[in-house]
Amino acid sequence: MGSVWDEICVQVQYDESFQWDAYMQTMLAFVEAAIEDLAQFEREAIWLQTDPAFEWETEETRERDPYPIYVGDIVDYVMQEHLLPEAGRWKNPRIRAFIDRVTLRD
Repeated sequence: MGSVWDEICVQVQYDESFQWDAYMQTMLAFVEAAIEDLAQFEREAIWLQTDPAFEWETEETRERDPYPIYVGDIVDYVMQEHLLPEAGRWKNPRIRAFIDRVTLRD
């Protein structure tokens, strides 16, 4: 087909294969490694965009944990709000040709 990214895009845009879990685990590992490489203030800025951060912000100040940043929240946010939607929009000739071929068979 092409690259792993092309395969991920095809699966998001067309249909998940039996290998989807392996692709998800790979993407999660890469995203987590990238997040771990960020400066603390960058992780905080991204975390503040997550649902858990919104819930944290709405708690009474004196009752909430002091800044409970969790990398897993950031990974989920990046995957769901950025990486997977981008895979759904990504286009190139290899992706288009593959989807065209499999839809002709259906």
